[in-house]
This record gives sequence, structure tokens and C-alpha cells, in this order.
Amino acid sequence: MRRLAAYVLHSNNYNPADLSSAGLFIHTIYLLFSEAKNNNTKKV
Repeated sequence: MRRLAAYVLHSNNYNPADLSSAGLFIHTIYLLFSEAKNNNTKKV
């Protein structure tokens, strides 16, 4: 997941018009995923 996010962010540097929305979407999903993982860890 981190590789995918890093790849998208890296690609944004070359073609922001095409990938900015996709990068933002994946970045948001990654943050939500991290939040859920942290919350689950705290509960346990």
C-alpha cells in the first residue's frame, strides 16, 4: 500500500493534471486505512 501511494505521489511530479485526483484519492484511502489499523491496535 505504501509503495502504491509513493508511486502515485512520485508520478504526480511529472503529470499532476492526470494523477492529482487519483493521488489524493489513494492518499485519503491510505490515511483511513492507517487510522483503522491504529484504532484496532489500541482497542486490543
